[in-house]
Amino acid sequence: AMPLLKAYQSLALSDEILHLLSSVQIKTVEDLLCCDVGAVSSRTGISVEVIEAVKTDVSKIYTSIPENALHLFHDMLTSEFVISSGVLPVDELLEGGLHSGEWTEVIGLPATGKTQICMHMAVMAVVQAKNTVIYIDSSNSFSPDRIVQMLSPLFPLH
Repeated sequence: AMPLLKAYQSLALSDEILHLLSSVQIKTVEDLLCCDVGAVSSRTGISVEVIEAVKTDVSKIYTSIPENALHLFHDMLTSEFVISSGVLPVDELLEGGLHSGEWTEVIGLPATGKTQICMHMAVMAVVQAKNTVIYIDSSNSFSPDRIVQMLSPLFPLH
């Protein structure tokens, strides 16, 4: 069951706002976070700005604030980095290395080192950029043990 807004009365809601919201059947956190702010404003007389501020205050207490795509895109553009493979001819082919925010597909004949280079680049991304890697393996050849083996010289346990 979703918490009642009444629980947030002293933290984010005045008695008056709580009463007005309740009068239009907004009684739970879910009711508030999912409401049509314009409709609630016109039915209660509470300004849109106040309702938005209350929604923000309650969501800070109850949930994490959602990120919108524009904000995430801006973060990606302002935090671009290039990950070197450590192999000059490979980096030249990749215009300096792997670029953040881009997909790189590695294709080739069997047993030519595709998996090895992908695992190596995943390790380099973690080491150089201190970042998260999404490794998509369409051939079921990913080996967590091999990644640990590649990382162990870089991060000794003792």
